[in-house]
Amino acid sequence: MKTETIESRGIVPFRSVHVPTDFSQGSHRAFEHALRLAVDGQTELRLLHVGKDKNPPWDEFPGVRHTLARWGVLERNSDKSDVLDLGVEPTKFFLRTRNPVKAILKDLQATRPDLIVMATHARVGLARIFQSSLCKKVARYSHLPTLMVPHGSEGLVEENTGKLTLERILIPISPEVAPARAVKLAGRFVATLNCKQVVARLIYIGDQGDGPAIDVEDSEKMTWEYVSRPGDVLDELNKEVTHFKPDLVVMMSRGRDSVMDTFMPGKLETLTGFANCPILTENVAF
Repeated sequence: MKTETIESRGIVPFRSVHVPTDFSQGSHRAFEHALRLAVDGQTELRLLHVGKDKNPPWDEFPGVRHTLARWGVLERNSDKSDVLDLGVEPTKFFLRTRNPVKAILKDLQATRPDLIVMATHARVGLARIFQSSLCKKVARYSHLPTLMVPHGSEGLVEENTGKLTLERILIPISPEVAPARAVKLAGRFVATLNCKQVVARLIYIGDQGDGPAIDVEDSEKMTWEYVSRPGDVLDELNKEVTHFKPDLVVMMSRGRDSVMDTFMPGKLETLTGFANCPILTENVAF
């Protein structure tokens, strides 16, 4: 079988990034990740706040120019045209509602962004991420790629400088849940960012003969590794996280039938090494 490159698979960068925000510190860190993606990928950046306020709290929205000035990307006295010159198209929206999940999903259905970036409130272990029902429901029911940034984590973007740290990606795969889509999703994420020499490790835990066969080819931005071994899934993933130390985990979802959902609720609490690692996921409809 001919090996396909990332480019030949039709992988293109994200062109629109949307950030639902509640103005918390965690949401601000999610915004910083979205802004880094928007600057590197020259994308649309849409900030959305939903709440019960009668008047839109525009002054509480994260400051695009202020953040870019702090990172040294813009001068302190820059104006809106300077942001546009970077290729970034920022917009801010407010929706008054008593049902934030429904409002966000309706907005996403209408706008269909390439990527959602959301904060989560994880404290201990990967499963804690999904205690936030809003994030969980948006990621599951939007059927859109979603980057989840745990509150309190170092994440991929340094807060004061905007420096990106993305060297290792871990992609748990199974034959049942679109492993090729996971490869493409990771590829799109990396293609959007100004980074090089990212190591993407595909890992399958189970009977050796049952692992999915995936053709990938190294590029300037990404090199690929494939790990397949038997054992208990949780134990082996815990070992992998400890030794590989991923900066990002990419997981595909199919409702309750996924690498991620197999462990929910509660079992992933043992994987405490994931707590400081953003997770990129997509719920694939079949």
